[in-house]
Amino acid sequence: MKRQNRMCKYVDIHSHHKESSPDLIRIVSIRADGSLPVHKLEYVSYGIHPWDSTMNGIEQTLVFTESIKSLCAIGECGLDKNKGAELERQIELFRRHINISEKLELPVIIHCVGRFNELIAIRKEGRYSQPWIVHGFRGHSQLALQLVKNGILLSFGEALLQEGSKASESLKALQPVQWFLETDESNADIKAIYKRAALLTGTPLNVLKEQLFNNFLSTFAVQK
Repeated sequence: MKRQNRMCKYVDIHSHHKESSPDLIRIVSIRADGSLPVHKLEYVSYGIHPWDSTMNGIEQTLVFTESIKSLCAIGECGLDKNKGAELERQIELFRRHINISEKLELPVIIHCVGRFNELIAIRKEGRYSQPWIVHGFRGHSQLALQLVKNGILLSFGEALLQEGSKASESLKALQPVQWFLETDESNADIKAIYKRAALLTGTPLNVLKEQLFNNFLSTFAVQK
């Protein structure tokens, strides 16, 4: 999918808020819960959350995913130790999303709780070429480095605003090409998260803004 972007903008790669502005690109995450999305949005990610892995109509939903014109990412989908179907079913459903991402050549937005070993094992199978992004990452820096070493990108959100958070330490351990920023369901302003990330990494805000915008252009296969 190709889109024209004439200016360097803030990018929120995972949000459940639909409001946008001329200086912001926001990828709105629509959670497939058995109903079809009707929102007319420019950038959409769509998928079956692992919490909904026991829902009815999974086949219909997966087929519908491929028809969304504004789709720029698959998910959020993934694995959750605490909620949803049994692990085997979650893995099967996750693989279905991955296959769609490969077919459509779109990245995967991943929800992962307590199943990072399984996630890395699936990635190591080596059959997948599209980017994977773990959204809302809050883990320690060792895990962050392990994920990026295995070709999995990260996205950070409001946890960066918490003084001394593990997310903050993880962010500082990574290179700017390895991560994104997001708001998810929080009421935090993406610009405030950008300012915090710039402070944590010692990067001028305008430089960080340009870097993350370029990350967006390359990862989400859009054209400036």
